[in-house]
Amino acid sequence: MFFDLISLNRYVPVIEFEHFVKVVGEPTVIDQIYYLQYYKGGFTSGGWVEKFDFTECNEPARYVQDPNGQYRGWFYGYDTVSAANFSCVSYQGVASFAAPLLQDKPFRSVMLPRGESLLHNHFGQYSYWAARRSMRFAKHLRLVGDEFRRKYLNSTDEEDRTVLLDDWREMKRQHGDALGGTAKARERASEPC
Repeated sequence: MFFDLISLNRYVPVIEFEHFVKVVGEPTVIDQIYYLQYYKGGFTSGGWVEKFDFTECNEPARYVQDPNGQYRGWFYGYDTVSAANFSCVSYQGVASFAAPLLQDKPFRSVMLPRGESLLHNHFGQYSYWAARRSMRFAKHLRLVGDEFRRKYLNSTDEEDRTVLLDDWREMKRQHGDALGGTAKARERASEPC
């Protein structure tokens, strides 16, 4: 796992793809892939307009139809996963503008590769920061990072006053509470061992 699911679930219900495959069963068929992409030529009209269109793929298709009509491609290393339908969607707009792609459809599962194409509805507001704060790396990855910091940067959460509480919603820090930061870490890294 890449993210701490307990932390993410404190903001919005999520499961790992691995769990999705177990729930659905194998072989797993995703009903629809909407491969999000930017418009060719980018933002050129001079006026911002939210829009999306089903278009040809800007790049060679990441998912290709096999002889049985299923779409195959990268499903996070799962060879038993395919999709029944695939569409490239040129998209320009905030996330909520994508609702028509998902609402009132006969699909049980939809995959949206390239989700970074969706802009935040309220960039910088509470929901934006709550989502960001809930996205913590999984514990085993944090331990690797902690060991690297300790060994090569002479840095720990305790010394730098960056200890995270288990629940991100309980974190009440003030600017300047932590010591160091990137510049301090570089300074420590350059010190002789």
